[in-house]
Order: sequence, then C-alpha cells, then structure tokens
Amino acid sequence: MKHLKFVLFITLGILCLCFSYEKDHLTGKFLLTEEMKAQNPYQGGETLFFHKNNEDTIVVFAKDRVNKVHEVLEGINTKNYFLLEEEDIYLDIDTMFFASNYFHLKMLPDRKGKTEFTIDFIQGTVGRGFYYNLPLSTAATPYIDSLFVMNRWVRDVFTQEHEILDSRAYKLYYSTEFGILKIDFSDGSYWELEKIEWAEEN
Repeated sequence: MKHLKFVLFITLGILCLCFSYEKDHLTGKFLLTEEMKAQNPYQGGETLFFHKNNEDTIVVFAKDRVNKVHEVLEGINTKNYFLLEEEDIYLDIDTMFFASNYFHLKMLPDRKGKTEFTIDFIQGTVGRGFYYNLPLSTAATPYIDSLFVMNRWVRDVFTQEHEILDSRAYKLYYSTEFGILKIDFSDGSYWELEKIEWAEEN
C-alpha cells in the first residue's frame, strides 16, 4: 500500500511539472505571406552557374528549402506564447573550387510587423550579409531598372551595397524571378549568373 502511494505521489508530481510548462494562451501569429515566400524563387534542387570575371565557372547547388513554425514563449514566467514562421535555404558552392563556401537565404518576421530577408554570403571564415525588408517592391527597396545576365535583360533588380572592405563581396543584385544575379567584390572582381537549371529540370 505504501509502495502504491509512493508511485501515485511521484506520478502526480510529474504531471504537475508537465502542466507547469504547458503553453496556455496564443498571443499572436507572425507568419510569412505567400507573396513573401514567392519572392525566393529557389525551391531546392536547383543548380546555378556563375561566371567569375567572364573566365572561371562557379557551380552552386541549392539544398532543401525548409519552413518551420515555432511556438515561442513570451518569457520565463509565463505560459503565453506566439507563433513565429521562418523559411531558409542553403546554396552550397562546389567544394572542388572552394571549402565551406555557401549562400544562406532566410526569411523571418518579427513581432513589430517587419519581415527581414537575409542573404548571407560565406567564404571560409569571411562573410557578408545583405538585408532586405519584405515584401520586396520597387517603391520601398533600392533597385535598378534592369541588368543584362544570361543573355537577356532582367527587370526590377534589387540591390544592396556595403562599404568596400578587403576583397569581400560588397554589392548584391537580386531578382524575385531568378534569385541572385550578380555579386561585386571589393577587389574589382565579380560573379555573374550564367545559367540556372531549375529543380524540375534536374
């Protein structure tokens, strides 16, 4: 009988502990819109080919596109929580030419109503981040009217430029139709998109 009471006591204690961490009240949803998601054309499985200074070819492989909705507690001593959606994808640069080099594209809203689109370009231990607010639009985002790549004119190309530093990437050209179009580096070199093999073509 004493053993049974002890087991019951332990069971009740565990249940109380579980319920003490149970989320109680949903206070908000901070989700990506379909318009925002569509502004990243990579679905995963694409292969991108870039010209480096019109000489070497850089090959980039898009990995899986991942979408997650997180349940985030408001604080330590509360059961209130909110939903936060994020979406990201990695584009790996062919390691035959480079080691540990990649692009990381990430969409993430905040609780103030803004959604940030981050494009990180990592070269070994050196990186550069480019940041946009979503949705991208010619009314609110720096852009150029067109850029000639892939033997065609691509219109409404969004840009972001950093200070020139060492030999790092300092300017990014981005299209909601084709993704990353061009990168300018501080040493005068550049990568320019030559071709995309879309996932359904691979």
